[in-house]
Amino acid sequence: MKSVTTNSFRVGDQLELEIEKLTFKGSGLGRTESKVIFVPYSAPLDQLLVEITEAKKNFYTAKIIKIIKPSPQRQDPPCELFYKCGGCNWQHLNYESQINAKELILDEILERQLKFDLKDLKNGILKPFLKNSKPFNYRNRIQVKSLKNHTGFFSKNTHEIIDMEKCLIAEESINLSYQKWKKLKKPDIELTKYQIKIVSNNDIENKLSLSKDNITIEKLNDIKSELIDSKSDQEAKSQSMLLGFSQVNNEQNKNLIDLVLTYYSKFNLPKVLDLYGGPANFSGPLALNYSNQLQAVCVELNFNSYSEGLKLKSEKKLTNLKMINADVESYLKRQLNLDQTFVILDPPREGLSSVTIHQLLNLKPTVIVYISCDPMTWARDVLKLKEHYQMDVVQGLDMFPQTDHFEIFSLWTKIDINLP
Repeated sequence: MKSVTTNSFRVGDQLELEIEKLTFKGSGLGRTESKVIFVPYSAPLDQLLVEITEAKKNFYTAKIIKIIKPSPQRQDPPCELFYKCGGCNWQHLNYESQINAKELILDEILERQLKFDLKDLKNGILKPFLKNSKPFNYRNRIQVKSLKNHTGFFSKNTHEIIDMEKCLIAEESINLSYQKWKKLKKPDIELTKYQIKIVSNNDIENKLSLSKDNITIEKLNDIKSELIDSKSDQEAKSQSMLLGFSQVNNEQNKNLIDLVLTYYSKFNLPKVLDLYGGPANFSGPLALNYSNQLQAVCVELNFNSYSEGLKLKSEKKLTNLKMINADVESYLKRQLNLDQTFVILDPPREGLSSVTIHQLLNLKPTVIVYISCDPMTWARDVLKLKEHYQMDVVQGLDMFPQTDHFEIFSLWTKIDINLP
């Protein structure tokens, strides 16, 4: 066994290590004299015996051989499949520790990458991190894979199916319907993917429904496509697929909508532009709540999501909402300016293209709300916005408990405009 003071390690070397903190992507971080070591399934203050599994120029990765002294932040993972399943990666941490880790990750991005002074931000710009009231049973949909007599999730980093009876982060009505369906279904000869989802009454047509709680189980033909949890950077490639995008956590999605409504009310601008708008997730509630005050445009390339927005417009009689089925770059190319416009950005995980950022800066919207599920691409994009806009609000939301992922809400105004 080698000491952390050793200058270099090889794959297979073992050493004792204390974990300093958790990082983006979920691993714990420890340090040698020359490099950092990333250790999955570790916790801050863990004292571990680890084995090097990968040696890179600037870092190592390692696996836990033995927990010498466990961190007080550790807990026994509630799910028996936790260390096998490719879904959750933080069930071994108590929920308060998960929130603290996500707050620290956001703080470090703001300070190190965006060069903000945290003391200044914490005087009012950086808002308290929004926890989820249900750390488990929060997902409104899941995907399972099926082959022969096996149905469940893929094992971590493999295409091996782990048989599953229930998912602890899925809403309970999804689990009940899944269990009924699994008993009834015939074996799949080829690898097949299914989506189990809570839907509105209008979504049930042409889908198998096994629950009075409006749960649908839908066969997805393209097993190579993984579009449930995020959209792709290439809109034309990802959003032209059959599946549209919607948030997986109803509670936190409502919180996001409330934030948008709250901060719009501080400006009361006559125009709203909802880009990557899905089924008018934000522009719909804005048009409903300010029917005599604003004109809203929702731009969405995915036809299913666009169609759901049209349904919402029709059902709620939103004459002040216009749905546009187009990609964002093409739409912005046709605009002359965005003065007196409240712009909402909720892009795919890969963030904004350089073209889109350039277009926005040239069009000069009065206010930009940027919502993101990827802190790193958010930081990359707003670093460019920061040259012409000031950040008036930033807040983290725990959209994905039991994982390292979280959502960011931020509001930006042109340098010469101050938030009331």
